[in-house]
Amino acid sequence: ERHLPPGYIDRARRNLTPRKFRIFIMGSWEALDGLCFSEFEQELHVLKENKIPHPKWPRFLCVDYGRTAGNAALFMALTPDRKLLFYDEFYCEDAIAEEHVEGIVQRVKTHDVEVLEYHIKQGMNFNYSGRLPDMMPDTISHDPAMNRKADTKTGNPDATVVTLYEEAFAAHGYEVVMTPANNDVLASIDRANYCFKHRLIEVNPRCRNTIAQISTTVTDPQTGKPKTGQKDHCFDTMRYLTLDAFDLVSPEVPVKKTTLVEQIAERWRVQQTSRDDALFGERNFSVGAQYDTLLDAAS
Repeated sequence: ERHLPPGYIDRARRNLTPRKFRIFIMGSWEALDGLCFSEFEQELHVLKENKIPHPKWPRFLCVDYGRTAGNAALFMALTPDRKLLFYDEFYCEDAIAEEHVEGIVQRVKTHDVEVLEYHIKQGMNFNYSGRLPDMMPDTISHDPAMNRKADTKTGNPDATVVTLYEEAFAAHGYEVVMTPANNDVLASIDRANYCFKHRLIEVNPRCRNTIAQISTTVTDPQTGKPKTGQKDHCFDTMRYLTLDAFDLVSPEVPVKKTTLVEQIAERWRVQQTSRDDALFGERNFSVGAQYDTLLDAAS
């Protein structure tokens, strides 16, 4: 900075978009163009401090497994103001399913403690009777590709990757049932961009790997889908969770209220239709077409 002209950085901050400023001035590695999540902006969607979810908020967890692309687990909660809060992650590479689950369980136990401590500081008493709250998410989904047979020597030759995860959770005292996420790639990207655009997503700053991947995962212009070969499993878990929870945050379509005049006009139209049907038989075409048919027959 000492080698730059006076005021250079301030002028760049004023004249560049936030993303261009981070890339050209601050040296960020995020993509400039072609982002899958094109509506994502760190300044808008990443919180300044980690937000601790309330124990009664609905919570979700999505898992994506890959020895080379990384093992991702993303935690999400639905806030009372109908926003998706991505409150934590656990990401590791070159790990087996049991090791990934062990890291996830450690994150959950950390959530148990921090939730209780935070809400006690806020003066809230949830009558836990001396027990920590159980912050294991209510719903756990996974990449559908994890239904493939596991490449491991186990006593069950038909074991899938999901089976290994569920058994690993059970070994830690959590009886969970994992369900496959919806892997409609284009729809999930579209829904996520909608939520980013309308400020329906909040991301805790500790979700560092997720923030990095959604800032760099780019689209293949030939397919409109993410380019192959990217480390994008954190990105994938976010789009899975957003698509599955989209109906919980998307605005309800208001029911149109008809006026008295519109109701009378509709009744008159129905009566006219019934009368015309009686005269001309089944109404398979418009009144105008019927009139033209009668003229042709009379001529």
